[in-house]
Order: sequence, then structure tokens, then C-alpha cells
Amino acid sequence: MSDADDADDADPAPECGVHGWGDPVGEPTYLDLLEHARVLQQSAFEHDLPAIHAQLSDLREALGDRLRRGEDDLEGMSDAVAAVVRAGQQKLTAQIDDLIGLSSMEHPDCRCIEGTSRVTSLLRRQARIESGLRG
Repeated sequence: MSDADDADDADPAPECGVHGWGDPVGEPTYLDLLEHARVLQQSAFEHDLPAIHAQLSDLREALGDRLRRGEDDLEGMSDAVAAVVRAGQQKLTAQIDDLIGLSSMEHPDCRCIEGTSRVTSLLRRQARIESGLRG
């Protein structure tokens, strides 16, 4: 067994934080999602539709994990506040789903740059709302 093999056994790949999709308990953070959105926007600028579609699908999955795990946090909020949080989450999810549909069809009028910018803006907005409510 080589030293590289020993290093791999002793230090498994991190599953959270800046090196992965989540925080110490495995939940994707909005910072993780925003970093993914940055890479997504770069693919949009390059008009790389296959990469955009794959990254959107990954982002959608990570956001879904984030929202499912954050559902317990909504239990302690008033109905009105929880409704605002859920509405933002639904709008963000719908925007990603719409862009997934557009990115899977190769046509010259794909507005991927505009769409990925909108996703990033919605992610930032949702992060501010939720961190302000939880902080």
C-alpha cells in the first residue's frame, strides 16, 4: 500500500462545508448553493447547454435537500413568516425548473444568461430572508 493510499484512508473526502454541499450536519448551505450558481452562470456565459442542464439538475437536487431539511425550522415561525419563506422557496424552485426545461432544448433564443442570473438573484434573496429570520 502506498503513502497516497494511507492518506486516502486516514482523511476521507469531506462531505460538508466549502468542500462539499453542506454544513457540519450535511445540510447544503445557501453559500454552497450560491457557489454552484456561480459555476452555472459561467457555463451560461460560455453557452454550454449540456453543462447548464447538468448543473441546474444538481442545483435543483441540492436545493430540494436544503428545503426538506429546513422544514423543521419553519415549524417555529408564525404562519405569515413561514408563508413568506415558502413562497420564496417555491419561486426559486419554479425558476430553476423553468430554466431546466429551456436548457434541455437547443435553440438559439435560449436566455440562459438571463435565467441563471435570475436564479442567482433569487438564491441571494432567499438566503437573506432565511438568515435574517433564523439569526
